[in-house]
Parts: sequence; structure tokens; C-alpha cells
Amino acid sequence: MNTVSAYAERWDDVPEEMFTDIS
Repeated sequence: MNTVSAYAERWDDVPEEMFTDIS
């Protein structure tokens, strides 16, 4: 999803747990 990529660029310190939850 483009949203995930946008968040990754927005939050460089975003925890992997968040990514797992989003996915």
C-alpha cells in the first residue's frame, strides 16, 4: 500500500510492530 510507504517516510522511527498492525 502507498500509505505504508508514506508512513515509513514520515516516521523514520516507527516501530515494526506498527507496520505489522497496519499490514
